Amino acid sequence: MNRRLHDHLGDFLAAETDVKTGIDVSRELPRRRADRRQRAERLTSPSMQEGQFSRTALGAAGHRAAHQILEGGFFFADPLALPILGADAQAAIDKAKAEPLRRGLRLFIALRSRFAEESAHAAIARGVRQVVVLGAGFDTFAYRLAAPAGLRVFEVDHLATQAEKRRRLESPSLRMSSMSVATSRLRRSSARWPRWASIRIGPRSSSGSA
Repeated sequence: MNRRLHDHLGDFLAAETDVKTGIDVSRELPRRRADRRQRAERLTSPSMQEGQFSRTALGAAGHRAAHQILEGGFFFADPLALPILGADAQAAIDKAKAEPLRRGLRLFIALRSRFAEESAHAAIARGVRQVVVLGAGFDTFAYRLAAPAGLRVFEVDHLATQAEKRRRLESPSLRMSSMSVATSRLRRSSARWPRWASIRIGPRSSSGSA
């Protein structure tokens, strides 16, 4: 949506409200337009600092880990949720205990993960042999999957986040001899999102490569 159309639509919706409340629209419109533009810029700007992994991904992983402890993984069981966080796991659990109002978000993330994984399993059962996890963060689906022959899972995320995930996957508790993992850098797609990477996961062949 271009800026002019965006402003006109926002002005129309504001005017509908202001007719009922008696607010002077002419004085409010410039400020409201500026507020809307600032919100739009925040929504479309990169959320990560250059060279740093996603804190949002770490937060979501923390919710999944806390769910395993505080609700016993009732909605979403993930035995790798804590190991992939390593030393960060206890901090996530402590924060969840100290802030009970975060429970709603924690359960939402757990249910979202369950829905996504059940959908992926259903697709695999129908014969799908390529699965893409977009914005994979520290998701562990591919590393818990009993992969049928020919299945490849591609995890796509910001380069720094994928690098951090690969570092964490080196933990002995996460190494899986039956799986092969390979990383590749994706072609630059835009100046705004310059560095993305893909992790390819599949059954390890007899020669040790995917």
